[in-house]
Amino acid sequence: MYKDFSQSLNIILWIGVFLDIAFVISWVKNGFFETPTLMLLLIAIITMIWGDHVYKEEKKEKDKKINSN
Repeated sequence: MYKDFSQSLNIILWIGVFLDIAFVISWVKNGFFETPTLMLLLIAIITMIWGDHVYKEEKKEKDKKINSN
């Protein structure tokens, strides 16, 4: 999807997109305070934090490579 991102970060991004879509569908069908909707929200938040962590690690490694040259 994005040229600057690694393949693993792109996979995490797509998982997040699908979780967001599933969350919205569950919200419309079941309501916000139902268990499936809240579980999807929790998983989506965890995936976002995971993706942010991977992005920061990759950026740190990329900056380290650039500064070492």
